[in-house]
Amino acid sequence: MNIVIFACVDFPEGPATTSRIRLLSRTLHAAGHSVALAIFNANAKNAITENTMAEGCFESIDFRYLSGRTVRPTGFFGILSDTVKGIANSVFYLAEMRKEGRADAVLLYTPDIFRCLPVVLMAKLGRIPLVMELCEIFSSDRRKGGLKETIGRLGAQFGDRKLPVWSSGVMAISTKIIGYLKQQGISDGKIVHLPVLVDYDRFVRESRAVVPCLTGKRYFLNSGALDEKEGLNFIMEAFAHVAAKYEEVRLALTGSPAKGRREQVLEFARKLNIEDKLIFTGYLSPEQLIWAYQHAAALLCCRAGMEFANYGFPTKLAEYLSSGSPVIANGVGDMPIYLKDGESAFMAVAEDSASISGQMKKVLDNTALAVRIGLNGRKVAERYFDFRNYEAILDEFLRSVCLKQESGEYRGNRPNTEVQSK
Repeated sequence: MNIVIFACVDFPEGPATTSRIRLLSRTLHAAGHSVALAIFNANAKNAITENTMAEGCFESIDFRYLSGRTVRPTGFFGILSDTVKGIANSVFYLAEMRKEGRADAVLLYTPDIFRCLPVVLMAKLGRIPLVMELCEIFSSDRRKGGLKETIGRLGAQFGDRKLPVWSSGVMAISTKIIGYLKQQGISDGKIVHLPVLVDYDRFVRESRAVVPCLTGKRYFLNSGALDEKEGLNFIMEAFAHVAAKYEEVRLALTGSPAKGRREQVLEFARKLNIEDKLIFTGYLSPEQLIWAYQHAAALLCCRAGMEFANYGFPTKLAEYLSSGSPVIANGVGDMPIYLKDGESAFMAVAEDSASISGQMKKVLDNTALAVRIGLNGRKVAERYFDFRNYEAILDEFLRSVCLKQESGEYRGNRPNTEVQSK
């Protein structure tokens, strides 16, 4: 099959969204499908070193930035122009692919209704099977914001409810999302559980891309966005208790936080008297990130217990586990399905800094236990998250839902509220 994926993503390198798209595409390609990636617009506002082409081929994936830019412009009118150009070109792109016979199915990655509606309408008019992937339920995000956030939330509510109904099939990253879909009346046959994916072999290999600011240091590491759902304030409170006893230990934070967020983090660190114990690594290349994972005392995945975080599932957790370093996680979302305290991870209570600090101290006080748990966690990643395990599952699902659309079987949905888990 010829599959066209539409997404907002930085490609070929970038944050968790990029990893998901790349591994999803590789899974489809390994299953014998041709994959074309149509990117509405980039997310990065600063150039990513590896992303130098607006279109090309990477790991057998043909990709094109529909806005023509690999960097998101700044300013209201720049962003608006970039967005409109990407949306408009998506229609022409899909029409071109359909005319050439290269669009047997359209896959929307965690779509928002504003960008994806023209593609949805084109697919419907062209009778192209439409499959969507849900990695978040955006309407569950209760964080307050201005007019822009309010409009986005209203659009998310419409998209979360309507797009799955209009689709031939839905790929869900978590059992929580599967439960949500069934509550909306989506039938079992239209849903497949596709958890976080990782290139296991890549993280098992020892990285030689040293991160100078971490060399020779003993540190806990939190990777990715420093936003509310990551539970960073609870992590920092926990670390403050640990740092009072273990003066040599540091807290490393990777990635490039949103504007003003680093200052907020530093202000909170000053109140806790740990400002001098934080290490902001900034953007790390993929190999540097792996090195940072492999040399950490422990890797932190202590999400906040908010509804939005419960629906999702962090890509970084699969990467953490694959590295073989011990992981401190909690019971948010699907984590307890895969991890067991004292065996494959150090499990803390969500939003409980005392519980998190207790697990940090266990890591520091018992190296042998930490090593054993890290190796057991690696086995979990290999069994459940390596993308190679899902080639046949994804191939069978796509062929099934596309065939059912052609036969007219999906003219409606039947309600089913039972949630299945591993």
